[in-house]
Amino acid sequence: MKKALFIILVMTLVFTMAVPVSLGAPEEEASPSPSAEDTNGTGGAMPDDSVPQDTQRVFEILKPDSAGMTVFRVQMRLRDLGYLNYRPTGLYYTMTQNAVISFQQNNGLDSDGQVGQMTYDKLFSSDIVRKPLSPSILVSSGMPLTGAAPASGDPADWSTVVDAAFPVGAQATVTDFNTGKAFTVQRTGGTGHADVETADAAAYATFLECFGVSENEQPTWEKRAVLVSINEAVYAASLFGNPAGADTVANNGMDGHVCLYFSGSTSDVLGFADKEHQKMVLVAAGLPLQY
Repeated sequence: MKKALFIILVMTLVFTMAVPVSLGAPEEEASPSPSAEDTNGTGGAMPDDSVPQDTQRVFEILKPDSAGMTVFRVQMRLRDLGYLNYRPTGLYYTMTQNAVISFQQNNGLDSDGQVGQMTYDKLFSSDIVRKPLSPSILVSSGMPLTGAAPASGDPADWSTVVDAAFPVGAQATVTDFNTGKAFTVQRTGGTGHADVETADAAAYATFLECFGVSENEQPTWEKRAVLVSINEAVYAASLFGNPAGADTVANNGMDGHVCLYFSGSTSDVLGFADKEHQKMVLVAAGLPLQY
């Protein structure tokens, strides 16, 4: 009896060692080992965090009558770029299709009105062409400085450093990286980034000057590199130029608030890591444009 049990135990051990055990994803879905090319550039070192994991493997083409969270993400991005002017619904109908066609036409893509992998990747890249709001608006982000570059800001992480240093209700001084113009803002909200408003009407006038917009023109959707002084620290950041949404500070001339992004900031809806804001933060920090 003991001999039979010993034989069964030995056979069980041999069978177990011969069968591979998968811990996690099935073998055919496992990620390939990094190639030499992957480790030489930013592609292998820093994945594209703006592309959801479910779209990194197989991208389902979005077209009229498509629906779901990916459609919602695309609509959010199209609205941010000025191609869509209504709230995202997650439903791909005519207005979304027309917005996609307009985006494709302005960005050198096949204008079929469908969002395939190429159009999706372009939407979330940092070198897109926005829909121009007005020919009179001067877009100067990314243009070389005419003089010496100012001292760079600290690319401190939003969630672990800046969020606590800049609580809701606190004020900070924003200095435009290109022009050197400065004005005061107050944080009025935001979770993944800071929602801010200018402290008064004079500050808003300076804000508009930084974006090349006069008081009787529509604000621009530009994102600019800025330096934000909070107490004795100076942080690298990126400021959006188009006020919207909740308006907390009275009599400041600004209709709504604007987004102020720092290193590691994301959108409050869906948690986007905005590539254009990331680029401007790196500019303000004096760092190579790798993102």
